[in-house]
Amino acid sequence: MGGSAISDNGEVRTVVLVGKTGNGKSSTGNSILQRDEFESKLAWTSVTRTCEMHTMVWEDGRILNVIDTPGLVDISDESECIEKEIIKCIDMANDGIHALESLTLDDYLNSSCPKPLKDIVEMCGNRRVLFDNKTQDKLKKSKQLDQLLCLVNEVVDKNDGKPYTNELFLKYQISNLKQSDASFVKQLSEEKAARLNVENEIRWWRSYMSCKIRLVLNRSCPKRELHSRICPTKCSSVWRI
Repeated sequence: MGGSAISDNGEVRTVVLVGKTGNGKSSTGNSILQRDEFESKLAWTSVTRTCEMHTMVWEDGRILNVIDTPGLVDISDESECIEKEIIKCIDMANDGIHALESLTLDDYLNSSCPKPLKDIVEMCGNRRVLFDNKTQDKLKKSKQLDQLLCLVNEVVDKNDGKPYTNELFLKYQISNLKQSDASFVKQLSEEKAARLNVENEIRWWRSYMSCKIRLVLNRSCPKRELHSRICPTKCSSVWRI
C-alpha cells in the first residue's frame, strides 16, 4: 500500500478533520485510514457527536492518528459545546497536531467560508489536499494519502520536526489537567466526608447497643439495680473504633 512519504520507522503523525456539519469529514477519515472506522452517512445533521480517534499502522511501524470532529466551525452550535470538543481533541492529540484536514474547495474558501475556518486555513499557510471520498480506485486512494503525508512531512520539516503547538494549545492542555485534578480532589473529599459520617454512625450505634446491654444486665442482677439509671451519654466510651 501507499504512504511512502514517511520514511523513519516509529514516526507518529496526527491529522485532525475539521469542517462544517455534513461536509464529509468522517468519509474523508475513512479514506485516509483506507478502511471504514468513522460512522458516515448522508445527513443534514451531524452524525459525529464527539471527537473520535482511530489509528493506522504500517508494517514498518509508522503510525497515523486520524481525529474526526463534530462541526466545530458551525455558527449554530453553542460555544460551550464547541470549546469542550476542542479541549477533547487537543487531549487526544497528546503530542501535538501535525495537520488539519479541511473539507472545502477553493471557491468555498474564497467566498462563503466562515471566518473561523478561513483563519485556520491561513494559519496553516493555505496548505490543503483535496480528497475524493467516492473513488474506488485503489491507486488513486493511495496517491491521495501519499499527497497528504508528503504535505504533513513538509510542515514537520519546517517546524524542526515538531508538530503544531502554541500557547493556546498548552493552555487547553493545562486547563484540562487542572480540571481533572480538581475533580479528583473533590471526589476524595466526598469519599472522606462519607467515610467520617459512617464512622460517626457506627460509634453512635455501638454506644447505643452498649447501653442497652448494660441495662439488660442490670435488670437481671438485683445488686446492680442502681446502674439501670446510668445516663446513656456515659456509655458512649465503652466501645471505640
